[in-house]
Amino acid sequence: MTWINTWQGALPKSFPDTDEILQAKADLLSKAFTVSVKQNITSPLVELNQSIQQALFVALKDQSLVRGIDNVETLLNREKAGLDKLAKMDNSSAPRRISRLLILSNDCAPRLYEKAAAMLLQNRPRLACIVLDADSSELCRKATGKPGTAKLLLVSGKNALNLVLKAILRSNR
Repeated sequence: MTWINTWQGALPKSFPDTDEILQAKADLLSKAFTVSVKQNITSPLVELNQSIQQALFVALKDQSLVRGIDNVETLLNREKAGLDKLAKMDNSSAPRRISRLLILSNDCAPRLYEKAAAMLLQNRPRLACIVLDADSSELCRKATGKPGTAKLLLVSGKNALNLVLKAILRSNR
């Protein structure tokens, strides 16, 4: 059985392939969380620390943080349709870099993890995923500053993605 890690795409161009970045990515990938046994999907398990919290809050303020499975799925499907259409028009290859980040809490129902795994397979390698070692209440409170639950978030903006990825990679050193 071959397991698929959700970080198969290259990092955005703002993350050059230096030894330091490659080691940080390897460290990140060493802490795996099984998102889907059925689909053989793993994602890095990451501690929700202050730098990640701040990066998520900035993403929220920049309107680059999408919340909820339906909203995330709609956005990804619309983008995929556009990318597929563009690829047919100019015969270009599919994106090879991570441009979106799916964030899951550690207390999702198995059905939600399976749905997330399906989205990851459909949108790879441009979509990467992490599971934060925080329950949905803590994730919501720390990412939005408000009470509630957030089981699934998507970082969609380029600047926000770079900020969140930088916080994640730094936190795993």
